[in-house]
Amino acid sequence: MKPKKTIVIYGVLLVIAVFLMVLLYNVSNRAEITLPRDFPEIIKSGKLNIVTDYNPVGYRVSGDSISGFQYELIKALERDWKLKANIFLENSLDENLQGLEQGKYDIVARNIPV
Repeated sequence: MKPKKTIVIYGVLLVIAVFLMVLLYNVSNRAEITLPRDFPEIIKSGKLNIVTDYNPVGYRVSGDSISGFQYELIKALERDWKLKANIFLENSLDENLQGLEQGKYDIVARNIPV
């Protein structure tokens, strides 16, 4: 009697394990992958996601004012394209490029060494 009961328990555990594996597989395939946006999508949304680094030349905060070369370029893009720029600060070039590939950022505005 005991071996039969053990086989039933193992059978139920196997069915539960297979069910959980199928469920996790379906959930992982449904994970939304954000693709980089193209220009018409950016214009339609009205928002431009720009990442830059914080440095004395490109983007700096002094007291209550913001200045810098990249900041002025971002403001020119806002004015000319009539978009609102969401500025993200990130000093790691690798993370900037990774965010660009993942669709988190639309533009990387920083000095990139050649």
